[in-house]
Amino acid sequence: VDGLFPIGVQTTIYRIFQEILTNIGKHADAGQVAVSAHKRAGQVRFEVRDNGKGFDMDKGWESSAKAGMGLLALEERIRMLGGDLQIWSRKNQGTTISFTIPAKA
Repeated sequence: VDGLFPIGVQTTIYRIFQEILTNIGKHADAGQVAVSAHKRAGQVRFEVRDNGKGFDMDKGWESSAKAGMGLLALEERIRMLGGDLQIWSRKNQGTTISFTIPAKA
């Protein structure tokens, strides 16, 4: 992604990944983590997938004050970059967090 984003945006992306990976380490009990990035149509889509214990999406990640604060902070950082956040999780089937942000023209 070198050259796609100004240094301030690169730093924010780094912090987003730092938060995601820290949360996986603290909460997921995952044996594997996969990270990918794809550029298409002027946007970059980042994805982090783990095979951890997951959580019940029906209860909503916002319902847990501790987990919710970290994910709400992620959502806010991504929104400040003009992007959007998607989270998919299912108990005992892992979690996928993806976000898309515009690339520099």
